[in-house]
Amino acid sequence: MLHFLAIFALSTAQAADTGDVHVSSDLDGAIILVDGQNTGIRTPGTVTGLAPGAHEIIIRTPCALGKASVEVTAGGAAIAHVDGRVGLAKARFKISPREASLSVGGKAVRLDGEGLASLTLACGRHAIRVEAQGHATHEETKGFRAFEVAAVNISLQSDTIAALGIAPSAAPELTEPEATEPEPAATEAPAVAVAAAPEPEAT
Repeated sequence: MLHFLAIFALSTAQAADTGDVHVSSDLDGAIILVDGQNTGIRTPGTVTGLAPGAHEIIIRTPCALGKASVEVTAGGAAIAHVDGRVGLAKARFKISPREASLSVGGKAVRLDGEGLASLTLACGRHAIRVEAQGHATHEETKGFRAFEVAAVNISLQSDTIAALGIAPSAAPELTEPEATEPEPAATEAPAVAVAAAPEPEAT
């Protein structure tokens, strides 16, 4: 009994040192994030155990985002209403071979000389098709989230490799090459003179 009372007293003291926030929104079922951390709670919902002070409340769906600031007091219960704003998604494509043709949602997308393209899309799922002469056609449907930039790397298989059933290797990520120290120039070893063995005297 004393052990239970001690745990109850500790929990009560901790609760008094923190505060709660009830979050509502025009978007029901949106994920609630506090200071960038996913709480696992959806709107409308209450986030408990927050430290006193200012906190950023974010609500998120695949197609909308909303932010608000709220002040939490120890032992208090704050209220935050956050409206969501519908936005667009962005995609950066890296296609190999670079002479391939790309279409997204049935519309052709022009690739530059390196097989790259940037595109702004409505959030949601879009059909992607990549084809090139002498290569197996690639088709997939991919989801894109508003306010995010998605990297889409697609490397086509040649018809010969596709016939053998070998999985294609992923196209390289768009990263800057790392700086490396130059290797020391090779130097030739100095020539060493070797004296010829004397011929034996005739007997």
